[in-house]
Amino acid sequence: MIRVLVIEYHSLARDGLVLLINNDRALRVSHACATIEQALASPAATRSDAALLDVDDPTIELDVAVEKLRTRMPRLRIVVLASQWTDEAIALALAADVNGYVLKEENFSAVSGALRRVCDGEYSYSRRVRTRIVKSDDGADSATVRKTRAELLTQRERQLLRLIASGQTLRNACASLGISYKTADKHKVNLMKKLDIHDRVELARYAIREGIINA
Repeated sequence: MIRVLVIEYHSLARDGLVLLINNDRALRVSHACATIEQALASPAATRSDAALLDVDDPTIELDVAVEKLRTRMPRLRIVVLASQWTDEAIALALAADVNGYVLKEENFSAVSGALRRVCDGEYSYSRRVRTRIVKSDDGADSATVRKTRAELLTQRERQLLRLIASGQTLRNACASLGISYKTADKHKVNLMKKLDIHDRVELARYAIREGIINA
């Protein structure tokens, strides 16, 4: 039986998760609460095998939350629930070394499956999240050595992306950056390859979605 700590700040969503988890034969809620502090104060929570953590709570800093939980419960496996799957959000999760990342658009089987897999020692990320993660060049398979596509960009490539996505021509962009057209073109080719995006419209959509430029 996998004992699950549920940290969900919306009471209705929390109650729903408790019901769904307790209806699964392999899972049982050890404690349910609204905040990290409440979890840390509960003796029942410390006996958990895994935590299900809603990271859409604006008061939560993921890296701090994970550190607090693992300081108190070193063996705790952590699965985050999120509505966002931007490179920035995923990068924060990778940096915190969470064991699972499930999108709220999925059904409960994705949650229960993730809880099982992380307790078996695996990492479990939703398919949409996995498409944004790039393995390191040495082929290591741990999520801790992976990066999002945005993290692969150099500072200059990010600057160029911002200008191109804002509607500037490459010639105007290179003038703004004080670099030659040839250098700007090379940066554009590199950033498109790293992002696996080969169209200016898609570049703009990506930049808006990631908060690199405003809509």
